[in-house]
Formats: sequence, structure tokens, C-alpha cells
Amino acid sequence: MAEQGALLDQLRTICNPAAVLTAPGDIEPYAVDWKRSFVGSPFCVVRPGNTGEVAKVVAACRKHGTSIVPQGGNTGLAGGATPDASSSQVLLSLNRLTRIRSLDPIGMTVEVEAGAILQSVKEEAAKKERLLPVSLAAEGSATIGGIVSTNAGGVNVLRHGMTRALVLGLEVVLADGTIVNGLRHLRKDNAGYDWKQLFIGAEGTLGIVTAAVLRLVPAPRHSVTALLSVADVETAIALYAKAQSEIGDALSAFELISGDLDCARREARRPEKSDRRGRVVSADRSRVQPDRPRGGDAGAACRRFRGGTRPRRRGSRESPAGAIAVGAA
Repeated sequence: MAEQGALLDQLRTICNPAAVLTAPGDIEPYAVDWKRSFVGSPFCVVRPGNTGEVAKVVAACRKHGTSIVPQGGNTGLAGGATPDASSSQVLLSLNRLTRIRSLDPIGMTVEVEAGAILQSVKEEAAKKERLLPVSLAAEGSATIGGIVSTNAGGVNVLRHGMTRALVLGLEVVLADGTIVNGLRHLRKDNAGYDWKQLFIGAEGTLGIVTAAVLRLVPAPRHSVTALLSVADVETAIALYAKAQSEIGDALSAFELISGDLDCARREARRPEKSDRRGRVVSADRSRVQPDRPRGGDAGAACRRFRGGTRPRRRGSRESPAGAIAVGAA
């Protein structure tokens, strides 16, 4: 306890007292994962405001022999950002490192701090007619540091690859508090070892990502999203192959929505209604066409849910069970 008290005093000196949380009510949101499947108990949460403070916090914890759990937006589903229940760990939250340091529409790069929200970065890029091609369900709360540290994928992997393919440079704090600045903006860069790849997907085990330079692409001027029903997985694969041949590199997303579980959940939540014909809906809603019946009882239930002319949000990835969502830009 004396060791923890000395560390707390040092952390409050490094940051400020308001940035070091110890009250149970203040700690609780950081100690539980998004699904509430994992619950931890850190002895404190520290929220540094810049890279220098992160480095000093890491060095102080090393001096006192205290382990650190780095955390971004806390949107992960695997418990990697949740502390254990020992009450001996420091949870280091990066949610105050939110600056977009620079955005270069000509070089098509953005330098951004680890705590910046993905959606906010995408909105800033859109103002310059540029796109950060990472699309996640949690993009309204997921942070850049977490996305880099988990090598997140998302729905645009087909065209743009995993996050790893978008990272040009990193700023990282090592376990001894050393700051390694590799914030390069060059796309063509063959100088030395590509050490940044060690930290992408390492989930903070080798160092804490505090900033990144990410590659942007031109914002698409046109996009089309189609929702198609399919009979089985084999048909979906054949459709994917056809889409690759016909659309090529413009194909940005292709998702199969399972026919059984998803549809059963949705059907259980709605009152029974008369059967209606299934439909194929295009994203611009300019054309709605009946779909020929396919499948057995599960397929019929899905078609009942899918029926009607209820409008769908443009570009939405939410789609009925037993269906394919295809996006091209």
C-alpha cells in the first residue's frame, strides 16, 4: 500500500490530480469491457494529456514495478483493455490525446493522436475530399490508438486492407518510458527496418502507441450498395467471384449475413404478420424488385421479415438474415 501511495503521488505530479482517478465510481467505466463480460479492478486510472506525460507515467510505473493496462475507446470484445481483479494495476487511458496534428490532402496523409475518435478523423478528412478507409460498427467511439494496436479490419478490407496497410508512421512509448518518433509521412520509404509493424496488432504489449500517420484515399464520388438474397453459402461465394470479375478493385465490401440466427432474433421481436414477398433493395432506393422464393422454412421466415417497402438508410450494413450486402465505390 505504501508503494501504491508513493506511485499515486508521483502520477498526480506528472499529470494533475484531476487526471488520476481512484474513486470506485470514477474507475468503474474503465474497468468493464463493452460487453460487460470482463470486470477488473485497477488501483487507479491515469489520463495523461500528451505523449510526454505518457512517457513519464510509464517510467514511474516501471520504477515502482507496477504493470500497466493501456486503453483507448474500450470498444474491444476480447477483454484486452480490461485490467485484472488484483487491484494492483494502473489503467492508462489515452482518451485525452485527441488532436489531429496535421492533415495533408495533397500527400493524402493524416497525423493523429491515439485518443482521437475514428469518426471524428473521417469527418475531418471528408472536409478535404479525402477518406480514411476504415469502417467499423464502433467508429463513433473506437480510437485510433486502439485500431492500430489491434490491427482492426472492418468492412473495407477487400479494397484497402487491414489497418496495418494504412499506417505510414508511429509514435510509441516503450516500456522504459522512451519515446520513439517514427512519424514518417512518406509513402515510398525504404529506409531501414520497418519497425512500426512490430507495434501494429501488438495490443500495447511492446509499447504504447501515442500517435500515428495514416494513409488517406480520395473520397469516392459515387457509391452503390446492393442487398441480395441467396440460397446458400456456395451461391454467395459464386456471387463474390462474379463481383470480383465484373467490379474489380472498385469492390469495397462484401458481407454474408447468416440466415438462421439473425433472422430468428428479429422474428422473435416482431408480431406475426401475413406473408409478403421478399425483395432486392438497391442503396439509392431507385429500384425495388421482387425476389424469387428460395430456401425452406428459415428462408420463408426471412422473406417475411424482409418484405414491404420500408426504406433503408443509404449505405447501411444492417440487412436481413440470409442475405448478401455488397458495396462498391
